[in-house]
Amino acid sequence: MLAQSSNPFREQLSQIDSGTPLWRAAAIGSDLAEYADWLPVPSKRLREYIEGKCNISVLYLDVPEKISGAACHHERTDMTLINRQEVCYRLNFDLAHELFHVLTWDKLPPPIEDWEIERKKGEKLANNFASGLLMPTKTIMECWQQRDSDKPLKEWIIEQSRNFDVSAQAYYWRLVNMKLLKKDELECNELIRTDRDGEPLPPLFSECFVQHLHEVLKKGLVSARKASELTGLDLDEFEELFRAYNLQCPVAL
Repeated sequence: MLAQSSNPFREQLSQIDSGTPLWRAAAIGSDLAEYADWLPVPSKRLREYIEGKCNISVLYLDVPEKISGAACHHERTDMTLINRQEVCYRLNFDLAHELFHVLTWDKLPPPIEDWEIERKKGEKLANNFASGLLMPTKTIMECWQQRDSDKPLKEWIIEQSRNFDVSAQAYYWRLVNMKLLKKDELECNELIRTDRDGEPLPPLFSECFVQHLHEVLKKGLVSARKASELTGLDLDEFEELFRAYNLQCPVAL
């Protein structure tokens, strides 16, 4: 059990550097999910905790297809940017992945030399941390022990991935890394989920961001045209944005 601290996420991830083994990153993620009392399904508490306890802004954006997310670090604020166009069961993994980058920025910044090598290790550590955080060891073991052996493995993995709100591929690799499956036991490319692709997109930005935007527009601290330029939204899209957060548009458009 982790010791009490003001922010266990920052404390535990400060121990990670480029020499940390991948299994250790997953173990830290798993321990943190259990410590934060997120079991059995950590994804349901992830964003609330990141914004409320870690003081990291989470913004959902429309960005190019190849970008799933990004981490931003500044002395005054930290931020994770998530591509809201991703299929719904990848959004949580993207968020946990970018959380890792924000909280390990001091020890794992983009290096000047050997960038590709360091980047690959950093990405693997981030993926393993996200895997452990969203699929904690204790819960996965319980699910595995209670598995219906008569149900085809592929069908069972897809079913479990729905329960954890992650991709079936992510669930499969978690089982492999926990030595519960061999990596050639299934063809990972067959584990495709299409059942939830039709869910609505998360609203743009975040509630806190839009409330601040609403306030500065209402007070006239910034013009609607300037806000449009900064956010990338057309003037006529503002009304839709505020409506998504149950706010009235504060300016005449």
